Amino acid sequence: MASYEKRGKYWSVRFRFVDERGLEVNKRLSQDDHENKFITKKEAEQAYLNFMASIKPNKKQAKPKMTYFYELYNDFMTYRKTRVRESTYYDVMYIYNKHVLPYFKNLKLIDITPYVINQWQQNLEKYSYKYKTKIRGYFKLVLDYGQKYYQTTNNIQLCDNFSNIHKNNKEMQIWTPTQFEIFNNQINDLQDKTMFNFLYFMGTRKGEMGALRWTDINLENKTCIISKSLTRENGGLKIGSSTKNCKKRILIIPEKLLNLLKALKYEQAADKNFNEQWFVFGNKENHLTYNPLFVKFKKYYKLALKQSPNLKRIRIHDFRHSHVSLLINQAQSTLSLTALLYAIAERIGDTVEQVLKTYGHLFPDKQHDLISTLNSI
Repeated sequence: MASYEKRGKYWSVRFRFVDERGLEVNKRLSQDDHENKFITKKEAEQAYLNFMASIKPNKKQAKPKMTYFYELYNDFMTYRKTRVRESTYYDVMYIYNKHVLPYFKNLKLIDITPYVINQWQQNLEKYSYKYKTKIRGYFKLVLDYGQKYYQTTNNIQLCDNFSNIHKNNKEMQIWTPTQFEIFNNQINDLQDKTMFNFLYFMGTRKGEMGALRWTDINLENKTCIISKSLTRENGGLKIGSSTKNCKKRILIIPEKLLNLLKALKYEQAADKNFNEQWFVFGNKENHLTYNPLFVKFKKYYKLALKQSPNLKRIRIHDFRHSHVSLLINQAQSTLSLTALLYAIAERIGDTVEQVLKTYGHLFPDKQHDLISTLNSI
């Protein structure tokens, strides 16, 4: 049924209709095809009649009946693949394969009750609040999709979200240059030393580092192009067509790292099959994979603890945090806050807002500078 409304001196009409896809759609008309507004209700009524007469009949076949979760999931993933980046799609698929499908795949949708969902959520309590909330969100996307397009059962709305009251999130851990050097001194292998120095002095994501070929590095100009990243897919990792934010970055390489890269390329070039398409940190023509990176880190960290028992444990991603901390501490006395934020955001491939959100607490002196400015007014 159409609903007519007058705002000021003009009329509009609201109504719902079934489109040619068989979906019920909300619609509002406030002007005709020639952008003439409706001065009278009669004009709005005629526009409504004209629109309804123009709708193509729904020739779509009856919607398939969704009985099992895997049926809905497969339909959802086909829909989803056209709406997200390739790397995002495979990241989502990895979450489903690991945490959702093993539990729900062969269940009938009608049997996914609030009790069943709560039991599943209890199995996720061992993960961080952020990660388990991400998993639940992905699961909810499938059920919401089914409810919207197939009117299937969706009981997740009846279940509580995860509690964050007793959260114990892993705090950002940072190594100072002195602490990093303790770790760095334990590494004798040239490729490994170059790899961890690259993480510390470039601040890239591990996937961006893993995708690097020698064609991306210009040792003469002292620059490195970050334009690709490793992305998950079924069976492992592959080179994605772009970085996380889809932007290419050209980064200046500091001298200490530059010397290591020169030595590493010289070493690899001794192989008669060497060419510029080789991966910098891979095994000949194969890119770096994550597990060996973690294994190597544990090995050298264990050796570093023997030299410095109080050396705190960090994660691989904390090399990126350490890099940003290094930039802030070294440059905040010579750059304005705005210039520093933009420089950091450009170098690590984040937005200024994300830099402030993640690293705002590392700008202690700037708080005092701002207050001093206010006090001088």
